[in-house]
Amino acid sequence: MVHQQMIEKVLERLDEEHAGYFTGVLTALNEDPRVEYMPNLVFLVLRESIQFLPVYLPQEELLNRLFAFVATNKDRLMHLIHSTRYIRQPTCVREITNEFVVEIVDSVLERYRQGEIDSGERAIHRIQWPYDEIEFPYRDDSDHDDD
Repeated sequence: MVHQQMIEKVLERLDEEHAGYFTGVLTALNEDPRVEYMPNLVFLVLRESIQFLPVYLPQEELLNRLFAFVATNKDRLMHLIHSTRYIRQPTCVREITNEFVVEIVDSVLERYRQGEIDSGERAIHRIQWPYDEIEFPYRDDSDHDDD
């Protein structure tokens, strides 16, 4: 519950779309049995990353990547959070959590390039006629008005 409160404070500062997405992530995280093995680190990485993460990945994939990242970087994170540097400057953990953000952003960009993500952008199609190269078929060459 304490871990959830850490995240909820960050959620309050997010826009509606991001807050809704990450509320779902938080709900799924609380129901995931993997969180029991390293809750401090999982919630720490999520808390420090949440404001920079895009919302285009399925929540389950984000969680899987979060758990994999924490498992891979557990020793680095543990060393850092038990150092005097972290006590004096808690934001120094972003040196590690920024790597998670980069991983997620790269994944989203790859999915976007493959057409798996609809960004909601409007497509603009322009059609041009080469007026200068071809005469218009109904050209009026007369010098007088018909009116």
